[in-house]
Amino acid sequence: MHSPMGFPAMEKLVDEGLVKSVGVSNFNISQLERLLSVCRIKPAANQVELHPYLTQPKLVEYCKSKGIVLIAYSPFGCPALPCSRRLCCLPAVLGRRLSTSLLFAKYCLFAESSSRCSGLSKSSSLSPSGENSPVPLLENPTVNEIAQKHGKTSAQVLIRFHIQRGIATIPKSITPARIVENAEVYDFHLTRKEIPTLEGLDYNTRFIK
Repeated sequence: MHSPMGFPAMEKLVDEGLVKSVGVSNFNISQLERLLSVCRIKPAANQVELHPYLTQPKLVEYCKSKGIVLIAYSPFGCPALPCSRRLCCLPAVLGRRLSTSLLFAKYCLFAESSSRCSGLSKSSSLSPSGENSPVPLLENPTVNEIAQKHGKTSAQVLIRFHIQRGIATIPKSITPARIVENAEVYDFHLTRKEIPTLEGLDYNTRFIK
């Protein structure tokens, strides 16, 4: 769910034995604090956009401290969108045939404005469609270099990045081989140096608005 107002109804579902757990989506720290101050049943999970271009370290640590599982959607950024439009608002392109992750994003468009970012870098030097826009994550040279070192794909490295940060991940593919490939991430580990290297790619860039 996307608003604390409907949470009592979800708690009732737990009371009636219809569900085992309830969770939220696109909640920032202030929203979680407000919810935790009034709820009877703590949300089991918070599903948010997370990837190396948007690492949200404060939210990650807060959820860990509260025992709330973070679930990362769009862990690869937005590979379904043309590069020059990846940082633009989605409504203009939602009419096209998009991936399941982006259709889910349409469902998540109701996050409060306080949980959104402007789509610009922390130094305000990044423009949505300018030459300084970050390359797609799956094509990022740093990600590719780490992937080659481990004999893995860039997608596998990005999934592993989340796993080692203690974050559940929802990768998406309609290709059977890639679905299998996305699950083959438990036979290697990113090094202590590689994790902060990937975290250093953070532009505070939100693709899903």
